[in-house]
Amino acid sequence: MARNYPFLLQTVRSSGKGAWETGMPLGSQAHHAPHRMAAARQAIGRFLKSTRQTMRLSQAQVAVLASRNSLPLSRAAISAIERGLHLPSLEALLTYWNALQVDPMEVLERARLATVAPANLSSLSDDQLERRAGELHREGHHRDAAALYDTMLERLAQDPPSDPKVNARRQATVHLQRATALRRAAALLAARSAAERSIAAGSACPDVQAEAYSVLAMIHLQMSNLPLATDAASKAALLSETCGVETRTRVCLSRALVRFEAGEFEEARRALLEARELARKADDPAHLTQIAGSLALCLLALGRRKAARKGMMFAVALARTHRMAELEARWLVELGRIALDEKDLEEALDLAEAALSVAQRRQDPLMIFRAEWLQHQIVLRKSPGDPDRLRLGRLRKLLPHLEDPGEREVQDFRATLGFAQGRKGTP
Repeated sequence: MARNYPFLLQTVRSSGKGAWETGMPLGSQAHHAPHRMAAARQAIGRFLKSTRQTMRLSQAQVAVLASRNSLPLSRAAISAIERGLHLPSLEALLTYWNALQVDPMEVLERARLATVAPANLSSLSDDQLERRAGELHREGHHRDAAALYDTMLERLAQDPPSDPKVNARRQATVHLQRATALRRAAALLAARSAAERSIAAGSACPDVQAEAYSVLAMIHLQMSNLPLATDAASKAALLSETCGVETRTRVCLSRALVRFEAGEFEEARRALLEARELARKADDPAHLTQIAGSLALCLLALGRRKAARKGMMFAVALARTHRMAELEARWLVELGRIALDEKDLEEALDLAEAALSVAQRRQDPLMIFRAEWLQHQIVLRKSPGDPDRLRLGRLRKLLPHLEDPGEREVQDFRATLGFAQGRKGTP
């Protein structure tokens, strides 16, 4: 039966209310609006202005710095860029790079992720903004969460706390939150820059620095740079020694994931066991649920299939108990993969359908993709001659909506597409 996912619709049905009032993701209207280029200009302008203000530079001072670097940029041009009237030229990007240490690639990534925030943000307190950003992040709307963190950083640049230490910690914390959201949105260059800014701003805050290094380690993993990930995880571990149990839990978990990607499965398992004890002390169900599934994957990699299956079932149960739909769908898919490897196709199909049901309720494109891809693999096992075209068509339509194109299933699907397209042209 064909499925219709609302986020695949090319038009947005609106009741006349804004995204904020209706509870829609902040970017849902912007991504389909005809003025997306304007949103990109505004996002870039806000970012450059906020960066300049954080460095306590006026537009005139940036213009002077530009002239010193033989890349003239007038104050009027700077003003137009910051107000979102013009996109910066290559010369302007190089000027900002030299004057403000802004990576041009991050600017381009911000344009790609451009979203329009509601106009009534000014009426919200910082606490309300942070709370809403956290909700969006947990709901899987990572780009929209990042947009709110941008707004918080702009406020800090315009009206910083009078105490420099308070300001530095606040800056470091918001950059860390933004890095986390951007990493989940697969905006890795921007996420890396945000994590590095958090580390720089939090020089007197070892707990924030430790968590920022942990996030940086995960970013490097997604960028397939294991040596840098290992280095960042080591720095996080060193900084976390005097930190609270919550910080040590996150740091220990990131270290375990780095060890897992390095193929050091026993070391990863030990780190996960340590993280589990810390999470229990912190009474942290979210990390306990994540650790449970990760431990099962470690056991699977170590060849302990029976224990892995049992552990993954426990992870699914934990996710259901604590109503963590994203993790429930994720661990259901992994459990389905175990069943598929064991050639229990009926159980694998049941698990894939359960994962798809959870993902559909949450409207999570990535988890829908993973569940549909698992079903496709089951179809291939059951009926090798079945092309399963309807499902492949749905998967193809889902691709542009995925925030993390580096997932294993996505890469496998892209490889399948490449093979199919290549074969189509052969005699």
